[in-house]
Amino acid sequence: MDIFVVKLDGTGKVVFATYWGGPGDDEGLSIAVDPAGNVYVGGISVSNGTTTFPTTSGAAFRSGSPTGMDGFIVKLNSTGTAVVYSTLVPGAGQMGAAIAVDNLGNAYFAGTMQGSDNSITATTGAFQVSHGGSTDAIVAKFGPTGSLVYATFMGGSNTNSASGIAVDSSGNAYVSGESDSMDFPVTTGAYSGPPASGESAFVVKLNAQGGALLYSTFLGPADPVGPLRLDSQGNAYVTGMSSPGFPVTVGAFQSSSAAPWNALYYSLLPFFAKLNSTGTDLIYSMLFASATRFDVDPAGNTYIAGVAGPGLPVTQGALQRCVAGTDTTMFVARLDTVGALAASSYFGGTAYDYPTGISAGSDGSVYLAETVSSADFPGLQNTVVEGPELTVSKLFISDPSKTDLPCLTAAIQNGASFANTPLAPGELVTLRGLDLGPATGATAQISSAGQVSNQLAGTQVFFNHMPAPLLYTQSEQINAQVPWELAGATTAQVQVQYQSSNSNTATVTIQDAAPAIFEIFPIPPAAANPPFQGAILNQDGTLNSPSNPAARGSVVSLFGTGGGTTAPGGITGGIAPLSPLGYLTLPVAVQIGPYQADVFYAGTAPTLISGVFQLNVRVPDAVAPGSVDVYLSIGGKGTSYPWFDEASLVTIAVK
Repeated sequence: MDIFVVKLDGTGKVVFATYWGGPGDDEGLSIAVDPAGNVYVGGISVSNGTTTFPTTSGAAFRSGSPTGMDGFIVKLNSTGTAVVYSTLVPGAGQMGAAIAVDNLGNAYFAGTMQGSDNSITATTGAFQVSHGGSTDAIVAKFGPTGSLVYATFMGGSNTNSASGIAVDSSGNAYVSGESDSMDFPVTTGAYSGPPASGESAFVVKLNAQGGALLYSTFLGPADPVGPLRLDSQGNAYVTGMSSPGFPVTVGAFQSSSAAPWNALYYSLLPFFAKLNSTGTDLIYSMLFASATRFDVDPAGNTYIAGVAGPGLPVTQGALQRCVAGTDTTMFVARLDTVGALAASSYFGGTAYDYPTGISAGSDGSVYLAETVSSADFPGLQNTVVEGPELTVSKLFISDPSKTDLPCLTAAIQNGASFANTPLAPGELVTLRGLDLGPATGATAQISSAGQVSNQLAGTQVFFNHMPAPLLYTQSEQINAQVPWELAGATTAQVQVQYQSSNSNTATVTIQDAAPAIFEIFPIPPAAANPPFQGAILNQDGTLNSPSNPAARGSVVSLFGTGGGTTAPGGITGGIAPLSPLGYLTLPVAVQIGPYQADVFYAGTAPTLISGVFQLNVRVPDAVAPGSVDVYLSIGGKGTSYPWFDEASLVTIAVK
């Protein structure tokens, strides 16, 4: 594996592209550019103890460490046609690598070494000349031609590592990392001292000669700690993964772990902290769920990117106001100098896309590097996306002068399973987005003729311009019925209208059946994992549950939606009558566990809206007691044993 470097011009066209590396695994982790346009790449080279990374004549280090985990710096000229220098930083690639460059073309490297590795000797006058712990941070400065200016270790007697570095106009280096060493050096007046136990984030300011600490402070419990940025005032910005007890300042954007948009599913959350120029206090410190990348502009605005679920606060005129798919979408946000949310927007397609880098533009724009899997990713609609693709985008997060319109998520869900699947005529579905209806939810209105209205609290939904019956509407969710008149169609254009404002249009696939059984979700939803208990009635009409299981051999009723057409045909928005019953026209198969279940009835559910189906089936005698999976197929669509879509699977309690 080799590193690659690509330079794009202001319009996104490639200026140059090149590779660098040896036979081993080489990974670029950090990139910087000096005022002359020379490009610097820092990273790690894994060689299993054999030096394979290409270095240039006169490089500071040409031999690797016996550990086989080396850092490196490569300097390319401004046209990408020549390597100015390439040097190893032997043994310093244990836990990643970070670089920074000053205006004179000096490069600064931060990494981590094993305490037993003597591949690098600290320079004369270095702040710390010998290893202190089992692992140590190392900071090194290289001149414009790759000569070593200084190298110093940094750490106490336990584990220590460096993960970020920045340099100010005076050549002072700022280093971020983590340590669990009680004797890690801390300066007088620092914001916080060493941790009592566990890993804690630190920030160190090293003088231009690498021989003294201008300040050294801990921030709080964290593991791991990420990169570091500086603003023009010398304030340091650090991110990482918080541990319990990490400090959060008053008025922080997010002060607790609760965040509806959290898409990383971690119990611990990323933190963002701004440390003042003397290292004595936090200007702000906050949690920010699902954030993974950040940058800072000279004025001290922080730009954050990550992957979020629904519920992220978006600001006026956001580029993309809601998630694109049913689960997560990339986002980008800007915090002002005191940590308040100044701008926020989603940015992505219906598949999984995530940011790999972010840079603040001089004009208020944001440059994002992304890994994209969505064919409908913004700007790539006419591009074939065959798999994860590396992309770069330039964008403005929001335009406050822009009028906000209802935002409809492109993925429309089955109303029983909430799975993102093709839709069937008559199916009950859930639409998600923002400003789709009133802030307080409104439920269905039934007319005197027994019809569900297609207008509710100022909301309408259209499938191919046909109004859909509405069961519920609220700003972020609508429950509706797909019109039966879409039978035979293969696609439909879906749009929401709220208070006379139209949303974007979503294109959905229509097929003859898309069945799922209604589920009884746990409260809170995170209390259990699927499959969930199905909406099933026992033979005596009581709700099936683990405390009220069905007997083997008894007949139970399953309720679902997406079963396809019936005979007689369903009426859009109509309530299914007791007579005549509407029978499903497609073949139905049900399995409970590995056993086929006899189906005695498959059709509409009398007194319920026509899009709900009812299946009366007998629980096989051979089924083992307990919570048993139920598999359903209608017209060959749905769940089938043993391969199935877990999101559409339910269970039945059997005794």
